[in-house]
Amino acid sequence: MIHGLFEKYFLDNKIPMTPEVNPVKILSDEARIAGWNKDGLPSDPVSIENGTILTNSERYPLIIDP
Repeated sequence: MIHGLFEKYFLDNKIPMTPEVNPVKILSDEARIAGWNKDGLPSDPVSIENGTILTNSERYPLIIDP
Protein backbone atom coordinates (compact mmCIF):
# COMPACT_ATOMS: atom_id res chain seq x y z
CA MET A 1 0.00 0.00 0.00
CA ILE A 2 2.78 2.42 0.88
CA HIS A 3 4.90 1.74 -2.20
CA GLY A 4 1.97 1.18 -4.56
CA LEU A 5 -0.23 4.12 -3.58
CA PHE A 6 1.31 6.67 -1.24
CA GLU A 7 4.82 6.72 -2.65
CA LYS A 8 3.52 6.95 -6.23
CA TYR A 9 1.10 9.74 -5.25
CA PHE A 10 3.88 11.71 -3.55
CA LEU A 11 6.22 11.32 -6.52
CA ASP A 12 3.53 12.20 -9.09
CA ASN A 13 2.58 15.34 -7.17
CA LYS A 14 6.18 16.30 -6.32
CA ILE A 15 5.54 16.15 -2.57
CA PRO A 16 8.86 16.02 -0.66
CA MET A 17 9.52 12.85 1.29
CA THR A 18 12.43 10.88 2.71
CA PRO A 19 13.83 8.26 0.35
CA GLU A 20 13.20 5.31 2.70
CA VAL A 21 9.55 5.00 3.68
CA ASN A 22 9.25 2.85 6.80
CA PRO A 23 5.92 2.91 8.66
CA VAL A 24 7.36 1.10 11.70
CA LYS A 25 9.80 3.97 12.29
CA ILE A 26 6.96 6.46 11.94
CA LEU A 27 4.50 4.67 14.24
CA SER A 28 6.91 3.30 16.87
CA ASP A 29 10.31 4.01 18.41
CA GLU A 30 13.33 2.01 19.53
CA ALA A 31 12.44 2.26 23.23
CA ARG A 32 8.98 0.79 22.70
CA ILE A 33 10.36 -2.02 20.52
CA ALA A 34 13.03 -2.78 23.13
CA GLY A 35 10.27 -3.00 25.76
CA TRP A 36 8.34 -5.49 23.60
CA ASN A 37 11.49 -7.59 23.17
CA LYS A 38 12.11 -7.49 26.92
CA ASP A 39 8.53 -8.69 27.48
CA GLY A 40 9.09 -11.66 25.16
CA LEU A 41 8.11 -10.47 21.68
CA PRO A 42 10.56 -11.87 19.11
CA SER A 43 12.71 -9.28 17.38
CA ASP A 44 11.97 -10.38 13.81
CA PRO A 45 10.43 -7.78 11.46
CA VAL A 46 7.00 -9.47 11.25
CA SER A 47 6.61 -9.50 15.04
CA ILE A 48 7.67 -5.85 15.28
CA GLU A 49 5.20 -4.91 12.54
CA ASN A 50 2.43 -6.82 14.35
CA GLY A 51 3.27 -5.04 17.61
CA THR A 52 3.18 -1.69 15.82
CA ILE A 53 -0.23 -2.47 14.31
CA LEU A 54 -1.64 -3.60 17.65
CA THR A 55 -0.47 -0.54 19.57
CA ASN A 56 -1.71 1.91 16.92
CA SER A 57 -5.14 0.37 16.28
CA GLU A 58 -8.30 1.62 17.89
CA ARG A 59 -9.98 -1.77 17.47
CA TYR A 60 -8.64 -5.28 17.66
CA PRO A 61 -7.02 -6.04 14.30
CA LEU A 62 -7.16 -9.49 12.74
CA ILE A 63 -3.58 -10.78 12.62
CA ILE A 64 -3.01 -14.36 11.49
CA ASP A 65 0.51 -15.55 12.21
CA PRO A 66 1.23 -18.91 10.57
